[in-house]
Amino acid sequence: MRELYRASDGSVDERFSHVKCAVLPADTTRDEIDDIEADLQARPQTKLDYDWIGDARLIRRQVSKGRSPKEVADRLKRSKQDIENVLQALDEADLYLAEWVDKPGRYELVAEEGKQIFGDIPKSIARKEVALQDASRAIAWSLFENRSRVSGRIYNLNPAFGKLAPQVLSLFADNMDIPMTVRDVDGDTEEFEFEIDDDESATDYSTLIGALKDEATKDDAFMALLDAAESAIELEKGQKNEKAALRALSQAHSKLTGVDVVAAGESTLAPMRKQVEAIRAALDNIDEQIEKRLAAKAGSANVHSE
Repeated sequence: MRELYRASDGSVDERFSHVKCAVLPADTTRDEIDDIEADLQARPQTKLDYDWIGDARLIRRQVSKGRSPKEVADRLKRSKQDIENVLQALDEADLYLAEWVDKPGRYELVAEEGKQIFGDIPKSIARKEVALQDASRAIAWSLFENRSRVSGRIYNLNPAFGKLAPQVLSLFADNMDIPMTVRDVDGDTEEFEFEIDDDESATDYSTLIGALKDEATKDDAFMALLDAAESAIELEKGQKNEKAALRALSQAHSKLTGVDVVAAGESTLAPMRKQVEAIRAALDNIDEQIEKRLAAKAGSANVHSE
């Protein structure tokens, strides 16, 4: 207040010579002060500067008193959905601080630039299976942690931890030369260079997550992740669609030529055969589609020549 009243050059601003205030009774409780703060500070269009973390923590305290999100929303003149979104964003920020940077409660690390991404994570990972949720969070957390190395807004990379997360993780695994690990429902694990859809198995992304988090590998891993994210988004936009199929087949061929059956463990032979059969079926389908397109092209050329 003194700085508002008297500038460094000695001049004064009479607007701040007197400040209106209210003195609370000595027996005012912490909960009552919190409610007053909610009434005066957290309503929309407040003139006071209140960052998203302060707002979210106030809402959390209100809910912790047993009030429903709807009751808190009514009190703050906001929508129930807004209150729920704020609480989810704060939960995501807490996870990031505790599990990724090992600095729980250090909200200053996310207060300035975290509102957008931590608010976007919940809806981006909704309805995904748990392993993919964890991997999607790791993508988002790594992007936020390295935001100064991202060209443009991180928001533009949201699809990388949203609907394109499986594609990003597959490309990331290729970039880092980390085999995808498939866990069967009975708990057995096998490593495969290709991820085959199977109702009886689920992909384990823990190795990929570890590469992004480990101090020894995280820098290189992030650059590989960024390349994977940008490539997946470009493919989605159709910017590389014409050569995408050829590139995918070239990568598959390269991987297949490196398979060493002689060195493979005996217990892996049966699962390998299962993968070979699935790959063969996929190749037959691709070959059939190529034949159809070539035949259509030849037919079109004959019509034009006539």
